[in-house]
Amino acid sequence: MGCQQSADAGPHASVAMVVLLPHSKRPEYRSLKYAYPWAFENLLQTLDNTPDLTKAQLPQLRPETADAADGRDSRLGAGTAKTVATLKPNAKEWDASDTDVTTLSHEALVGHLRTQVLRGMKRSRVRSQPELTKDRSMPRLEPDKEMRTTRGRNSYGNFFVKESTWEKVGFLGERTLKPYEQKPRTPLPEHLREEMRAERETVHQISLKLSQPRNRDGMAASPRAAAPILTFNEGQHPAGTGKCGIDISDQSQRKLAHEVLTQVRTHPDSWFAVDTILATSHSPDTKFFALNVLENVISTRWMVLTEPQKAGIKNYVVQLVIKISADEHFATSQKHVLTKLNETLVNIVKQEWPHAWENFIPDICGSCKTNQLLCENNLRILNMMSEEIFTFGKSQMVSKKVAKLKESLNSQFAAIYELCSYILKSHVQSPGSVKPSLITTTLSTLANFLEWIALAFIFETDLIQILLLHFWDPLEYRLDCARCLNEIACLHEGVQQYQPQIIQCFQGVVEKIQQLPENINEACANLPGPQRVFWEVFHNQVALLLTGFLKHHMAAMEAQSRYMIPALNYLVRISMGPNEETFKICVEFWQTFSARVYLENQAPQLGQTPLLMDGHRDSQREKLKLYAPVLAEVRQVLISKMAKPPEVTIKENEEGHIVRVEEEDTDELALYKMMREALIYLTHLDSSHMERIVLQRVAQECLERQDMEKWIPTNLNRLCYAIGSISGAMQEVDEKRFVVSVIKDLLSLCDMKKGKENKAAVASNVMYVVGQYPRFLRAHWKFLKTVVFKLFEFMHETFPGVQQMAVDTFLRICQKCKKKFITQQNNEPAPFIETMPSHIAQDISELEPLQICTFFEAVGHMISAASSDQKVRLIALLMGLFNDKWAGILRGLSATGSLEAFVQNQQVLRQISLILRVNERMVVAIGTACHAQLAGIYGDMLKIYKVCSDFISHSTAQQGAQVMNLANVKLLRNVKRDTLRLVRSFVDAATPQGAAEVRLTPAQIAQRFVPPLLEPVLADYRSNMPQARDAEVLDLLTVLATRIHDSISQEVGRIFEMVLECTCDMIKGDFQSYPDHRVKFYDLLKAINANCFQALFYLPEAQLILFVDSLIWAMKHEQPQVADSGLQVLSQFLERLLSGPSSIYVPFFKQYYFLILQAVIGVLTDTSHKSGFKLQQHILLQLIVAAENQMLSDAAPKQRVMEFLFELIGKSFPTLNKSQAEIFVLHCFNKSRQPVEFQQHIRDFLIQLKVHTIAHHIADP
Repeated sequence: MGCQQSADAGPHASVAMVVLLPHSKRPEYRSLKYAYPWAFENLLQTLDNTPDLTKAQLPQLRPETADAADGRDSRLGAGTAKTVATLKPNAKEWDASDTDVTTLSHEALVGHLRTQVLRGMKRSRVRSQPELTKDRSMPRLEPDKEMRTTRGRNSYGNFFVKESTWEKVGFLGERTLKPYEQKPRTPLPEHLREEMRAERETVHQISLKLSQPRNRDGMAASPRAAAPILTFNEGQHPAGTGKCGIDISDQSQRKLAHEVLTQVRTHPDSWFAVDTILATSHSPDTKFFALNVLENVISTRWMVLTEPQKAGIKNYVVQLVIKISADEHFATSQKHVLTKLNETLVNIVKQEWPHAWENFIPDICGSCKTNQLLCENNLRILNMMSEEIFTFGKSQMVSKKVAKLKESLNSQFAAIYELCSYILKSHVQSPGSVKPSLITTTLSTLANFLEWIALAFIFETDLIQILLLHFWDPLEYRLDCARCLNEIACLHEGVQQYQPQIIQCFQGVVEKIQQLPENINEACANLPGPQRVFWEVFHNQVALLLTGFLKHHMAAMEAQSRYMIPALNYLVRISMGPNEETFKICVEFWQTFSARVYLENQAPQLGQTPLLMDGHRDSQREKLKLYAPVLAEVRQVLISKMAKPPEVTIKENEEGHIVRVEEEDTDELALYKMMREALIYLTHLDSSHMERIVLQRVAQECLERQDMEKWIPTNLNRLCYAIGSISGAMQEVDEKRFVVSVIKDLLSLCDMKKGKENKAAVASNVMYVVGQYPRFLRAHWKFLKTVVFKLFEFMHETFPGVQQMAVDTFLRICQKCKKKFITQQNNEPAPFIETMPSHIAQDISELEPLQICTFFEAVGHMISAASSDQKVRLIALLMGLFNDKWAGILRGLSATGSLEAFVQNQQVLRQISLILRVNERMVVAIGTACHAQLAGIYGDMLKIYKVCSDFISHSTAQQGAQVMNLANVKLLRNVKRDTLRLVRSFVDAATPQGAAEVRLTPAQIAQRFVPPLLEPVLADYRSNMPQARDAEVLDLLTVLATRIHDSISQEVGRIFEMVLECTCDMIKGDFQSYPDHRVKFYDLLKAINANCFQALFYLPEAQLILFVDSLIWAMKHEQPQVADSGLQVLSQFLERLLSGPSSIYVPFFKQYYFLILQAVIGVLTDTSHKSGFKLQQHILLQLIVAAENQMLSDAAPKQRVMEFLFELIGKSFPTLNKSQAEIFVLHCFNKSRQPVEFQQHIRDFLIQLKVHTIAHHIADP
């Protein structure tokens, strides 16, 4: 076997580095480092650090004689003598008898280095199909990559240090380098200069030789055949390639070895050497690598191999699997190699079975009875085969093939079941005759089969009895036995006729569980580590097993109360365990179970007679009485382990402001929601019992914790989380009694605690509980008033966290009890809100800016409950403090008249920022009723905005982007952003309902507030440098387009001109910079498309092109959020466009149809954009349906679209032959009316692209 390559054999020339290892120390190689410094550095690292396992990757097999071929039946690809003959090198291309091998190796090396340098100048593009990008596509650039190397020489032989070299490469090949600063050069000695000149001459001569015409095989078209770069001959087999060793502990050398092996793996003929590597290498890593090479060939190039080659590979792998698996020592010591070999065999089976290997299942099952080791490995192969077909088949094989394999495996499963049954029964009949590992493997394999096999194999055989009677009790088999039973318990489709067998199985499981110790958690806690882990895993399996029975067969299980209650009790005990995953499984069940019991208990079925209704109630009472002890235990468990409720995280943003960030969805939050729902249902089922449990636990905290020196508040926190979670679940009378008792006990506990930290912990729990019971607070004004004044006191407490908890609780109470504060209560001189101005300055005197904003947001919610006339007065009354500060700032600015002093006064800038933020919070809470308050400061606010903008623009123009880091410039930008946020929130509140309340239409709001702001904002945004542009401008424009779209539509052209064009220039350079701008940019496009659609077609052509190109570029974005936004906008745009008049969409599609179609095909076939598959195929479906329905006969007729698709597919994907491309295009149109089938067709096509076909490997004549 051999592989022949010329000196410039393209992508495979780099393999020559490994072949040239024996000649690495030749003196003429020294001067190469001056011509190709960085490439030679890689070569030297390879030469000096090549490990033994690296040398083992390139077997050099000499051409074999016919005699030798007869004895190679076990060799890879040697199924027949003909197979060996096909693998011999071509004698005409191999004739190198008169060639100086040393000279040719040198030339090959220089050619390789030359290729490397050229590749360094023309880096690979990002997308997998670059030819799909045309002129209208924006350049997509690779992320900036910092290249750090050690001291070396440049291409002129001078010393330099490359410290921070950055490179950007675009779709169209644009290449921009930011040059590094070179260190002072050191002159070269004369002898080095002579070496350089000699080397340049050598390179020039070889370049001339390499430029000779080549034949179709890439060989020099000269009478004398060129010598191969890489030869697979016996003299250079892996074990003898090179003389260098490797330090396995040296990570850098191992990394280098990996890089070399990667190059070898990409060589098209490297798989010929796999048999030699496996036969001669002693390294498991090398063998694993060789099998990877072979597996890749099987997965991607199987269809291009000849039949003898296929037969040779298949026979070789089968014989090797049999040989290795029968060797217990090897199978144990190199288990991962055997697993990889099994995986390779399964890949062959997926290609050949059942059409070309019909007897695979009978053969592998029949061979199991000859050797237990072989049998164990064969079961693993069958298990792996099942997973490949039923679990991973959808993503790896086309749908028809998956369906065919499933059908075949089901039809031949009887032989597999017979094998498993034979093994298990052999153990039962003759204990000890079967290896324990074989039994474990059998049970594990059977567990994976039970999910999809015919139900008759499970319920019409003695399988369940065998599992329960013989494999549950032994600990070594219990886990796998439980897995098998769990799979049976979770079967729910078509099992109605097998209900007796399922009940019998459930009874058997419960009987086995009842034999286990009751105090399982205490017993497990005292066990050694490995045993404790075993029992935790076992309890996890039991939880899955019992919940599987009860969730899928609840009605049948409830009829078996004798077994149902013990099963529930054991689940309660498991729930108390320390394992979090097991606890989540149990919580999910308790939530479902309690909801079922509650809903069944609520009301009888509709249509029943009174007599039947009475019977229903009686049966439900009996059921509740039966479950009462279990549910009582569940309440105890959930309360003691209650999860933390969703939090508001306080953090500092990039502007230096402390902001509130809502907690994202997490496992902890999901667990809290499940537990909260379960506790609510459990409270409804028996509120008195829930009340007793909680009060007992609170009293226990007061009694048992008061004398402890180191009190840990975790238990109290969980208790209060549980108390807050059941708010509203009790009757109002019961809730009143409950809350009063809890608050009294908690306040008593707070008095008992010593130390500010402990008191603060209890106080925070008091505030949390109070804030969770608004119904109680609304019914008891005096208590509510007392709580609010207590919160005002806490706002002066400087202990960490107390002030934040106080303002958060105040906000929550004001949101839920707002009307109580604007209504005059009994024995009160005035409504509470009327009394606040007298002490509001004192209340907020010690709060941080964020806390002040939260405080006024709460006040705003109070005001929002007042009438329209009252709102204006109350706003002016409560905002008087900040209005006076605003007026004072303006007077000071007018008195000094110095803008320089203003922009440098950081204290004043902070005050302005705070005033704007407080106004913004009030707007969020109250809405457009703040129009009078906003109008009072609006004109001056815009003047300050312009002053800030002008100063920033002037500073950046003179000093550059570095001024953005100055403290006063940051504060000026904060003022600008706060101004934009205030206007944004006000416009966002301009809903028709909210505007009608204050007798202002959205159009009037737009007329009064938008024009004075729009011009300075847009002009400032466009004129500023990118670093100084605020993303809040895009946010504001998005809200304008959403809320007052009728008024803003006429401004769409100006928005495109002044904002979108320069923003597009900012973000199209790469995929990382300005993340806020790029997200908000597509939010704005989405808003314009949804609300100002008609305005798009009045844009100048250049701006419409910008809109379409922006969406196409977004589809190619590496961030899924941006890519999905672009796809959504494009899909919505096409949908609205096609539903409109043809006079609009026909001219548009004449210009853009094929551009969009080409871009969609590009991202659809790009593996880096898999996350957007559904939207991508949906857009493709929209385009094809439009052509299929003859809607675009003038712009994109069906026949032209089909031809375009066929040419595009053929040109872009040479791995497909013409028939495959034709079938793809035809099915796209034929299945365009069935979206589900169309989506599956596209998915199958993408899978086909991964497979090499004959058309890819046959060169054109």
